[in-house]
Amino acid sequence: MTLTKLDGSNFLEQLEKENNALVNAMRKACKKIAPVWPLENFVAVNPYLGLTDKKFKNVAQDLATAGGIQMTLPMSFYMEKLEEGKILREDIEAALKRNADEIDTNTDDFLASLKDQDKKQEPAPVATVVDVASQLSGKDWNSFVTSRISFWAASYFDNGQASWAAADKKAGLFASWKFDAETDLTTEIAGLKNFRETIKSFPNDPILAAQKALEMLRIPEGCDNIYFHRLLLKVGGWSAYAARLDWDSELYGGKDGKLIEMLAVLTCWEAGILTCLQHDELNKKWNEAKIILSATAANRSINEQLAQKLILQEAYDLAAQREIIKKFKNGSNKKEIKQQTKAQAIFCIDVRSEVYRRNLELVDSNIETLGFAGFFAFPVKYVPIAHENGEAQCPVLLKTGPTIMEELPNKEQHQSAYNSRMFKHQVSKIWKYFKSGAVTCFSFVSPIGL
Repeated sequence: MTLTKLDGSNFLEQLEKENNALVNAMRKACKKIAPVWPLENFVAVNPYLGLTDKKFKNVAQDLATAGGIQMTLPMSFYMEKLEEGKILREDIEAALKRNADEIDTNTDDFLASLKDQDKKQEPAPVATVVDVASQLSGKDWNSFVTSRISFWAASYFDNGQASWAAADKKAGLFASWKFDAETDLTTEIAGLKNFRETIKSFPNDPILAAQKALEMLRIPEGCDNIYFHRLLLKVGGWSAYAARLDWDSELYGGKDGKLIEMLAVLTCWEAGILTCLQHDELNKKWNEAKIILSATAANRSINEQLAQKLILQEAYDLAAQREIIKKFKNGSNKKEIKQQTKAQAIFCIDVRSEVYRRNLELVDSNIETLGFAGFFAFPVKYVPIAHENGEAQCPVLLKTGPTIMEELPNKEQHQSAYNSRMFKHQVSKIWKYFKSGAVTCFSFVSPIGL
């Protein structure tokens, strides 16, 4: 994505056009990251949420290529099930028949090809600059970059738990990181010469900064999607957290952008490592890695070992289905006459509710529990007395409706309760600062220790 030198309005039009293309490419990669919610309102999310438009085997290939993520079990597991007779020849035949348009082989040849496959190493994911730097120098630059990003992100995304704020949370995500990277000496102490000056030379706009970084990296044409996906997966936790912020924003009619800014941060880190790490072989090895990246992006066919494991996984699924069907066929047709239950309790289909359901039935076999996919309440936001913000009293995937403010009917009693809660909060806050302050912590530890 190299800017074309044009004059006047033509240049601006070209700039806008290329920016739109870059934003679309970044957004496409960002949409592959499933959001994750914090513990106070955690909800189970399909980890393949952004990939549901693709087939299982294609997603398996994409994740293996971009993140070294295996969506199947190890080859040794399937070989063990074959030896135990859990997977039968007929299951392999059925699986091969279903995939005959992609795999042209018979059962005997397929089984013969499995010998010694479990000893082969899984193909490595496509490399980033940080991967190449780690291999060349023998220093774990992956851990270093992740730790620096995490140190800044933990402060930026903090919701008031930390006593000291290291990041500027009022600034945009990229702007906050850029200021931190321009002042943090850790990178140069670690061996990245002039890293702060390099980051300072990037534009303040995250898209323009990402564009400049890509020009420095010289990512091959058509490889940006898989490269971006690889970068996001390397810091999967923070990527998923930023994706959740975008989800919440879009739920209430806003726009995305947090994860795109995070992706700009990761891209600038890559360019910074390439520019500032003093190693003679780095550029050469990075060019070799880009050739592999380009070849991988062009050839999206599933590698042989993964293709075999996908067939074995399908055969294993068919074997499990066969066993379930067999149990139904061999089951008795006689219906047991049950006593009338003492009580029926309906729970949400949720892993947290399952504990209560199971133990309730263990206490008394005449108590029956049922599972239901639903939400038993009202989608409201509740704000207690002396609080500026409240909490949604509904699942996070739902949009809240009315905001309910806690209030006492009597004005004097309400003001008294308000003052009491504010006083307790302020005392608690002062006590926390006293315990964790830079100087006061010493005067706290000594007497309490005695």
